[in-house]
Amino acid sequence: MPNAPPPAPLGSWTPRPVGTGTGRSKAGRRFAALVLIVLAVVYGPDLYDTLAQEDRAAGSTGSGSTGLSEESSGSSGPDSSDEEATDGQLRSLESLLERNEGNRSEVGDAVSRMTTCPGRSGLREVKGVFEDAAIERGELVRDLEVLDADLLPSSMTADLRTGWQASADADHSYALLAEEVMGGCTSQAVMSSSHWRDASRASTRATQAKKDFVAAWNLLAEQHGLTAMSWDDV
Repeated sequence: MPNAPPPAPLGSWTPRPVGTGTGRSKAGRRFAALVLIVLAVVYGPDLYDTLAQEDRAAGSTGSGSTGLSEESSGSSGPDSSDEEATDGQLRSLESLLERNEGNRSEVGDAVSRMTTCPGRSGLREVKGVFEDAAIERGELVRDLEVLDADLLPSSMTADLRTGWQASADADHSYALLAEEVMGGCTSQAVMSSSHWRDASRASTRATQAKKDFVAAWNLLAEQHGLTAMSWDDV
C-alpha cells in the first residue's frame, strides 16, 4: 500500500485566489464611467460648472468668514476727519458770534437814553439803533439756519437761534415804542407802554436762551481752543 502524503502542518494553509473580485471591480468602474458619460451628454458643461462652483464655495468658507470677521473688527475709534469737520463747523459758528459783537451794548445804551426822553431827534436816533439791531439779528438767524452744523449739538444751535430771534423781537418792540412816544415822551409813558412790556418779555426769553447756549458752547470751546463767552456777549 503506497505511503500517504504527510498532512500539511497547521497554520500553513494558503487561501486559493479568487478571480471574480477583479472582474466585479472592473465592471463597477465601467458602469461609473458610463454614468458620467450619460450625465455629460444630458447636462453638458453646466454639470462641471456646478461642481466647480460647489468646490470653490466649500474651499472659501473658512477664509471668507475670517475676512468678514476681520473687516467687522476694524477700528471703531473716532474718525479724525469727523473731528476736523466738527472743528470747522465750530469756527464758522464763532464767526457768526463775532458779527454780533457790540449789538447788545448799543441796544442797552439806546434803551437807557429813550427813558430820558431825549427829544424827537434823539428818539429818532434810538429808533434807528433798534431797527438796525433787529435787521442784523434777523440776518444772523437766517445765516445760522443755513450754516452747516450737523455735527454740533442741535440743542445748542437751537438755543442760539431762539436767543437771537427773541432779541430781534425786543429790538422791534423798542423801535415801535420810540415812534409811539415821539408825540409826548415821559418816563412813565415809556415804561407803561405795551411795547415796553413786549420788549421786556422778549428780552427775558433771549437771556435764558443765551445762557443755555453759552453753557454748551464753552464746553466745546475749551476742547477746540476757541473763545469762551458769557451770555451777554451773544
